[in-house]
Amino acid sequence: MAPTDAVTRAAWSADRHARHQTATEDLRRHLTRTTDDLGAHIAIDYDVRHGDPATVLLSSARHADLIVIGTSGSGHRSPFLLGTVSQDIAVHATCPVLLVPTN
Repeated sequence: MAPTDAVTRAAWSADRHARHQTATEDLRRHLTRTTDDLGAHIAIDYDVRHGDPATVLLSSARHADLIVIGTSGSGHRSPFLLGTVSQDIAVHATCPVLLVPTN
């Protein structure tokens, strides 16, 4: 449901901003812990965006050399069936795509 008045819009915007900040900090902590565990010392840029996942990822990866994305789905499905996001990325990416099964 879209906010209709100024107070509701302001509260919705503040909540969205807080969720954005929390997601970014969670991502930063997770990646720092993972790279530290591996003994890797790499620079990581963080960019949390809102929107349709496939559209945002494809836009962000316009100049990428490779897109690595996990595929979702239950173990009962064929490994050749992709979710809508991974399928859209595999079809529309301008660079190679590595699909990694999550199961």
